[in-house]
Amino acid sequence: MFWLKSKSEKEKIINLIKNQPDFPFAKDSLKIKLLSSLANRPQPKQDSVFNHRRLIPKYGFASALAVVAIGLTTTLAYANSSKPGDRLFLLDTWQENIALKLAPTVQTKAKLHVRFVNERALELDELSNSASDRKEQKVEAVNQSVNGLSRAIESVTMAREKTMADGNDEAAAKLDQVLIKLEDLADTNEAEMNKIRIKIGDDEELQGRLEENFKQIEQAKIKVKEERNRHKGSQNSGESSQDSEDEDDSD
Repeated sequence: MFWLKSKSEKEKIINLIKNQPDFPFAKDSLKIKLLSSLANRPQPKQDSVFNHRRLIPKYGFASALAVVAIGLTTTLAYANSSKPGDRLFLLDTWQENIALKLAPTVQTKAKLHVRFVNERALELDELSNSASDRKEQKVEAVNQSVNGLSRAIESVTMAREKTMADGNDEAAAKLDQVLIKLEDLADTNEAEMNKIRIKIGDDEELQGRLEENFKQIEQAKIKVKEERNRHKGSQNSGESSQDSEDEDDSD
């Protein structure tokens, strides 16, 4: 610990030892004094230039991340306003798929489905009323809208069946309302598809693709009606059994 003393203190100790050969060397007391001196010694200030240099990479990396985040946010905003056939539309649907996968509850996921199906319907409405001659884009918009509607109905139907199996009638009733909204959106889609059918004209290939979409949307509407009727049947059955139990109790 001798080297921890200041230069002047070390010189004093050396001179004292030289002048007094019988200098009493008390190891423990000297150690305590040296440690005490070290503890009370003011710490040198760190080089401010060095600190700034250390911070530059950290803040530089943070700035780069901020630039990337801003760029990504802007890109996603543009993607959200894109339509089927646009370059950024795939990014828009990617955002929606991520949101559906991260939905914390069945109810949240169902609401997201309605929101995205409604967005496709609005895009379809805009394109069906557009004077643009991009017939391929219009048919692609129909395809995206119908596929999204079918996926939404399938997802909500499965969720509803599970909640009913779990005996959660309240959640099932909420999902039933979601199915009603999806059924209304199916009618909206069908009306816009008829407008596009007229604008497509005599293009047999595009008319054939539209016809497939009409069949798909009709199947989706049938599925919603069947599911809702099945729910009503189960409700009536439950009410009948409850009435029977009440009659037996009265007897």
